[in-house]
Amino acid sequence: MSLDLPRLAEGIESGPHPSVLRRIGRDGTALAIWQRRMPADLRGWLDGLPAGRMPQFRRTLPAGTLRLAVAEACRRAGTPGGAGQELLAAEICLLGQLAADVFGCAALRVRLEVATRQTCPKWHVDAVPVRMVCTLRGPGTEWGPIGPDGVPRRTHRLETGEVGLFRGALWPGDELAAILHRSPQATPERPRLALAIDPAPRGDGP
Repeated sequence: MSLDLPRLAEGIESGPHPSVLRRIGRDGTALAIWQRRMPADLRGWLDGLPAGRMPQFRRTLPAGTLRLAVAEACRRAGTPGGAGQELLAAEICLLGQLAADVFGCAALRVRLEVATRQTCPKWHVDAVPVRMVCTLRGPGTEWGPIGPDGVPRRTHRLETGEVGLFRGALWPGDELAAILHRSPQATPERPRLALAIDPAPRGDGP
């Protein structure tokens, strides 16, 4: 008697244009990476912010309202205004709109998080259909193809500012995502600022 085992999706697509993110829907693809650099002015501004002044929030909202969410988070954190804050808002709005377009959904679950420790040390696949991640400050997300012992056979890391689109455990179809990821180390002296965006289920509004 033969068993029909699920197929593993372990393919990786990468490229310098954001259109590469749409390849996450190709058969066998578990990770799409937009290889790009953050604007130097934004990166320099973020690197100079104390951890207590970095904005963070967790919201379910339409992509078109992200600018207001960023402004409110900056106000709560006492983030300096001016050009740096405008660059940050523009960056998050860009990624939010890209996510909404690729996901094909009206609402997003958005988490902007300041991490002063390794928040997710275990290798895992997220319990979502798909997740966009981008580290705006500090080391990027670590990832690798799953091995027979349940940990990556080899480990890679997204660069700061690169955008990764990871298939999750709830991806529709008969393929299982076989690319694991985890957060890297962070400390109070060297905090990370990480953005994660998921599609919001229908009816899950703000």
